[in-house]
Amino acid sequence: MTEQVEQGYLLKGLTAAMLSVMPTRLHRQVDSWMENVGLRLTPKHMGLGLELGKMEYDAVFSIEEFPFKEVNPMVVIATMMAWVMDNDPDRETFELGEPSYSVEPESDNTVTIEVSVPFIETITVVEDDKGEITFRGKTYSLQPYEVWVADKIWLHTGNDVTLIESEK
Repeated sequence: MTEQVEQGYLLKGLTAAMLSVMPTRLHRQVDSWMENVGLRLTPKHMGLGLELGKMEYDAVFSIEEFPFKEVNPMVVIATMMAWVMDNDPDRETFELGEPSYSVEPESDNTVTIEVSVPFIETITVVEDDKGEITFRGKTYSLQPYEVWVADKIWLHTGNDVTLIESEK
């Protein structure tokens, strides 16, 4: 998932990945939410859209009554780790901390698993006459904006001109 679908997509995407490797009967024991939410007001015009800022939060995942003798909890944890590495390319840019993991015994057969993952998401909007957000006299809606990428450039250095083309 490299395109933002809606705000909170990292939390939703990671929840979906976690549920995909768990038996359906356990889905009702899973809860996920945001904690320690903070906002960075850093508006930036991006051509076809606008970055209003960043939303920082800890995504918390709790699985109660997890039957660890029947279902391998490390499959769930490894899936979450892989999803974060595949879908959150900004982790290094923002030097986000590592996810944390805890297990609390409930009985001889079940535990509560809690995982917390720090995320930063960009709040993106596009101009929209029917948008719900008013900013600097224009209306916008929450959605990703199209990014145009050059497939070739001409580099002028002194009397030399070099054509650089991207690999497709």
